[in-house]
Amino acid sequence: MINIGIDQASIIAQIKNVHDIGDWIIKSNSVISHVESALSLEAIFGCKRESNAPAPYSVGIEFGYHDFYFRIAFHPSNPKTGIMIKFSAHALEYYRVRFKELFAKGIDLNGILQALDAVDAIIDPCTGLLFSDVTYRCSRIDVYIDYIDASRINFIPSRKERKWLSVHKDDLAEIALHFKTELKHDQNMTFLKNN
Repeated sequence: MINIGIDQASIIAQIKNVHDIGDWIIKSNSVISHVESALSLEAIFGCKRESNAPAPYSVGIEFGYHDFYFRIAFHPSNPKTGIMIKFSAHALEYYRVRFKELFAKGIDLNGILQALDAVDAIIDPCTGLLFSDVTYRCSRIDVYIDYIDASRINFIPSRKERKWLSVHKDDLAEIALHFKTELKHDQNMTFLKNN
């Protein structure tokens, strides 16, 4: 049996047409307010508060008091880093469960990105931020595959120092639904490239 999921995910918001550092700080705070609202962060996680930020960011925001890692972060003097929204696996699962409890519908990472892209206004009247100038992208998604029957897998080093994960043919269809990766076939086994 295979359990497949997301171990952590980071989303980066980039703002086009930033004129100077003052403009960046005002617009990034506007984007952070939009993220809070669009994702219902206070309703799901709890009250907003300042927190430590992961490198290279210097301003961190978290919500509530939890034992998992969720942060929104930015660097006030470096617009190139954008605004990071980072979910640990536990935070993402907690978010998904609470979202379903509160709104009676499910959400996944794609749904989170769609919620961020959906805006009711064209411009933030307080800051002059055009919401069409903000883009959201996944910068990192770490995926895990937990094998319940570990006797069915092997790591096989190849000649070029690469590693291949051998997977029993009965498990391949389930994995193929989740990933597009390089495959190598050999008798009853298919090898997925493991970087």
